[in-house]
Amino acid sequence: MNVPNIRLYFTSLEVPGDLAMKETIVTLTGRSHAIICNYKSILRYQQEEIIVLGFHGKIAIRGKRLMIPKYTPEEMQIEGMQTHNDFFPGQSLYPVSL
Repeated sequence: MNVPNIRLYFTSLEVPGDLAMKETIVTLTGRSHAIICNYKSILRYQQEEIIVLGFHGKIAIRGKRLMIPKYTPEEMQIEGMQTHNDFFPGQSLYPVSL
């Protein structure tokens, strides 16, 4: 089944597209709060940088005093002063080289 047919199939079942296509969702609130949903793993966790592996790329959040106060297999909350947020599409394999 090709990609357009998969999207049509999941749409007909009323499954949200982001879940059906394994899209990572990043919600930013100001410069001090982020929520990342639908991800694979954490690649790097430091006070100055958190890198998350999504299904279609990497998400890098850089800043100061970054921490993850809430973490589940489906969602994580990141707090701290964010200075840069980047997405690197298609880079879903180890090692981390940004």
